[in-house]
Amino acid sequence: MTTRPIRAFITNIYLQNGEKESEMSHRLQSHLALSSISVTSDIVVRKIPNGSSAGRQACFALVPCNVNMAIKCLNNTQYDGHILKVTKEVPKEKREQQKEWNGSAGFGGGWQGGDGPGGSGSKKRRSKKKKSKKVDEASDKSNAPPSSLSTAASVPLTASAAPLPPAAPNSSADSVDAFNSRLNQPLSALMADYGDYEPLDESSTNAHSEINADADLTPPPPLTSTSATKSMLMPRSSAPIHITISSFGFLFGCPSSKSVTPSDPLPAFDCRQIQEVSKGVERLSGLSAVVRREILRNADAANSQTPTWELIHKIAKDATDSVVASINEDGAGWASPLSMKVFIGSHNGRHRSVAIAEASAIAVRNLLRKNEGNRFTVVCSVSAEHRDVDRRRDQSRKMRDDNDD
Repeated sequence: MTTRPIRAFITNIYLQNGEKESEMSHRLQSHLALSSISVTSDIVVRKIPNGSSAGRQACFALVPCNVNMAIKCLNNTQYDGHILKVTKEVPKEKREQQKEWNGSAGFGGGWQGGDGPGGSGSKKRRSKKKKSKKVDEASDKSNAPPSSLSTAASVPLTASAAPLPPAAPNSSADSVDAFNSRLNQPLSALMADYGDYEPLDESSTNAHSEINADADLTPPPPLTSTSATKSMLMPRSSAPIHITISSFGFLFGCPSSKSVTPSDPLPAFDCRQIQEVSKGVERLSGLSAVVRREILRNADAANSQTPTWELIHKIAKDATDSVVASINEDGAGWASPLSMKVFIGSHNGRHRSVAIAEASAIAVRNLLRKNEGNRFTVVCSVSAEHRDVDRRRDQSRKMRDDNDD
């Protein structure tokens, strides 16, 4: 026994005065053709009993076509002054099942109370299921052990409470004491660790901090290099000189040019002598805090003597020296903007070079903020970019195999 394919069920259509069902079928077929919906066989149009309105007979149509496309294109669209409703045809088996549920059991069945979908029997069963579910949830809660959060909330925060266990030697940055000490630091010091904080001049940020009713509303003077603060660090849109610390992988080629130019004044820095990251964090990139902490964990940035931090300080010093030389010798500034790049390379350009580039950008920002000896006379901006950080490991293996061949 072959089953008939599901058809589109269209309602809210009306026959014109004296119009026949076959004429409505032809009109619907033409309307479907406008939406590029092909009809596979004849459209069945049937009148709805007691469905006349204003002298027009209401009817419905069963259309053999792509039902999903018909619903998408025609549902809730206007046709003949009415809004079409297009749904899927309900199969005959489901219609018969609904009739059995709705019309069985006389006084005790159907919607009056049997075991049908809306009868009182089904309602009683649903209410019993809800009650049993609530009882089970209550017993689970009573038998469950107290959570760590509720236990911590019940312990009073007094001096008599048990002290916290001491932090591990390598996790001092994550201890509670370190966190409490960072709460008192200014926002600039906190954001400097991420390398994205570029503060404006204090004269510009404090100029509009307090405005009284009788205050002089004249605009503040333009920012100059001889402002009250020595900082020469500004956002990129407000600085004529921009320094980009760029990481790359030697496996994919060195982007630094052989000739020395103001925009590329330094040879590429090689950090392949730095120890590689452990296997457990290889899947992460140098932008991850876990990887950066592992690469830079050996010493503090301020007074370090490790090869990693010596390289970072050398990159920052050479980059700032090149900027000063460009300002003094080449006249770089507002009249001659400069975009300078400093390249740092590792083997794949994914871990060591990325972490060192971010740390070098922070070091350059700190030198611009301090501006010791007023070396910088033109404001600068700093950013970090990473060419090969998103390269997949299989690409690295393929390039390595090709080079070995």
